Amino acid sequence: MDATDVKTTLRWLVPVSIGLCLALFWLLSASAVPWARPVAGRSGPTKKDAEVHEIDAERAFGYLLMQCRLGPRPTGSAAQERLRIALERHFSKLGYTVQRQRFVFAHPLRQRPVTGANIVARWQPNRRERVLLAAHYDTRPNADEDPRPRPYLGANDGASGVALLMELAHQLPKFELSVGVDLVCFDAEELVYGHSAGLQRGEYCLGSKHFARLYRSAGRRRVRYRAAIVLDMVAGKGAVFYPERYSVERAGWLVDELWTMAASLQANSFQQPRFGRRWGYEIYDDHVPLLEVGIPAVDIIDFDYEHWHRSSDRPENCSAAVLGEVGKVVLTWLVRAYRR
Repeated sequence: MDATDVKTTLRWLVPVSIGLCLALFWLLSASAVPWARPVAGRSGPTKKDAEVHEIDAERAFGYLLMQCRLGPRPTGSAAQERLRIALERHFSKLGYTVQRQRFVFAHPLRQRPVTGANIVARWQPNRRERVLLAAHYDTRPNADEDPRPRPYLGANDGASGVALLMELAHQLPKFELSVGVDLVCFDAEELVYGHSAGLQRGEYCLGSKHFARLYRSAGRRRVRYRAAIVLDMVAGKGAVFYPERYSVERAGWLVDELWTMAASLQANSFQQPRFGRRWGYEIYDDHVPLLEVGIPAVDIIDFDYEHWHRSSDRPENCSAAVLGEVGKVVLTWLVRAYRR
């Protein structure tokens, strides 16, 4: 082979080799990402894999409005107690076994005792194998991202996840599931003052920490949670939901199931990160205490909600369509994964 032949060969061989190497790199990278792995033990498509289960998005949005009509609802407030009573009546009326999980802690500013209470609504309470769906029902005391912080409604950050739990409570009795389901409204997720880390007063996620302690100390002898989904800020207009880093690293199979389900349902608010652009997001939310006691938990949350911790977090900046899309993904996943 002369020099001309060598140059001609290299002209096509080098690009092909580079292309093959890049393809191999991306295949290996995908296999190393937890949320990109196929779920072990899954067989081929079945009839129930084609089922799609919608929720009543307008009714769910009505539950969001109901909470906002109560006004700001920080832990320990009279408005929050009115909401507790409304939640207990709602779930009880639909046939759920309802419990208050009380816990006491010191107020971060005044140091007086404050009583928090998680609201736990159990469907099929006698089943040991269970799935947990959760949201926090308190609002932050003040809109700390505003120039002049003051109490605010928390339409998305506070009311949206609870509204979805209230709507899902209507849906679950329609299906014969192989697991029990707990709908949990966590208290004291953010009885925190101040917007900068060095000046913040208070501790996050007190309700979910209390719930996790009970589970670790005694609960799991009677109950085993196979999966948990935390719903936080799930109604903002134009919301986009990316996989959250703690969820991916410690419950990657569940992230994969949910985001794959969303893609199959063409739920466009659920997005995968591209080339690491969204891979830096992590948040300490109510799912982390659950993960720390061995419950596979995923946080569905809109990282980029522009009204976060602002007085503009009002119903007019929320969307029934977004709430309905998240509900469709969660309900369809639950039924397909655990229907008898």
